[in-house]
Amino acid sequence: MQFRRPSRAVILIAGILAAASAGSVLAHKGAKGIVGERMMTMKHMGEGMKTMAAMVTGKAPFAAGKVEGIAAKLKQHAAEIPGQFPKGSLQKPTEALPATRQRR
Repeated sequence: MQFRRPSRAVILIAGILAAASAGSVLAHKGAKGIVGERMMTMKHMGEGMKTMAAMVTGKAPFAAGKVEGIAAKLKQHAAEIPGQFPKGSLQKPTEALPATRQRR
């Protein structure tokens, strides 16, 4: 399997996701239940993106196997996210983006 280096846009998105997930964790410290699960999922995704961004930008040695492992975890977490928004959880009050709320 050949690995292509991500574009600058992908790196920028990774940075934004990492920063957003870090801010969310601080904003809801001590959250429990489904909100806590959702926050941990986002935190783990942000950590993976941060690790890959460091490799892509040359701040860490590039390791294709590690990237593949992170990508597999991101895929797993992405599959978990819809179940972490049970029916009614996107009604006001919510901080979810309108695009997310329209899915339910």
